[in-house]
Amino acid sequence: MNIQDRKFEVWKNGLLDVSRRNKLMNYRKSRRATLQIVSPGMSELYRRLMGEGPGLIFRKNRFIEPDPTIDRIQHLFGQMGHPIEIAEGEVRSDLELDDMAVTLANLRSKALLAREEQGINILYACFGFLKWRQKPSEDWMLSPLVLVPVSVEKKTILGPYHLKRMEEDIVVNPTLEFVLETEQHIKLPEFDPAGQELDAFLGQVEEAIAQTDWTVQREASLGLLSFLKIVMYKDLEKNRDRIFENPVIKAFCGDGSGLPEIEEEWEDYDHDQDPAAETAQVVGADASQKDAILLSRKGVSFVLQGPPGTGK
Repeated sequence: MNIQDRKFEVWKNGLLDVSRRNKLMNYRKSRRATLQIVSPGMSELYRRLMGEGPGLIFRKNRFIEPDPTIDRIQHLFGQMGHPIEIAEGEVRSDLELDDMAVTLANLRSKALLAREEQGINILYACFGFLKWRQKPSEDWMLSPLVLVPVSVEKKTILGPYHLKRMEEDIVVNPTLEFVLETEQHIKLPEFDPAGQELDAFLGQVEEAIAQTDWTVQREASLGLLSFLKIVMYKDLEKNRDRIFENPVIKAFCGDGSGLPEIEEEWEDYDHDQDPAAETAQVVGADASQKDAILLSRKGVSFVLQGPPGTGK
């Protein structure tokens, strides 16, 4: 293996997080960062999200303030064997309504922050989980299988939370896919969201793991996930040859022949000889900053180092 191959493997592997800290590998359920959906069932929830419509509404109390009269009436009807419903909405979780509202608010705020600051979606509805372990001596892990990008919305302050599918790709867990194929030699089946039922896909996963003691759990959960680096990993694999056509990348591997040489006249360049109209500067710059501008305009690749606030 030459130096380019070795460097390439280091760069690729550095992008992957296959540790138990990664929720794509080990989906740890928590009170505020995940929300298990109890009703509708997994398959019905998936069909509803895939269909056209206003989205699904989470359960909430009809009444904002506690009312003793309503409590007494509800208790009376309950004792008579005819309980009355004082909540509205169709999506139920494993939490009480007040706790569910707090968790939804947390998921919504963190998802909005990621979209605003990083331009990515991190909120997903997870359908189906693989209960597995990398070695017989290790603890079991739960890894989500099908990931549907969603948003949690609230139209009014006192209104209910809505769950809606976002117009992004529905994917099979890419980190799990990679680890199973490279370490366990198990290839997950492909999933076609447009033409395949969720249950049929999970059945194919069960066939793929039939020779193991692993199981597929048919349940749905909301969680904050990010697999941006696995996308970069696959992009590296796909464009390996193109990557090493870049002279800077080749220089990282010890071959600097493609880099432009720094002319002797640039070493101690007199910036005062250049008319201000030709320097393309928006604000003033000192000599070291002008050196950096000169080299970048000449196409020279370099590292600019300096403390914060120095105008890099």
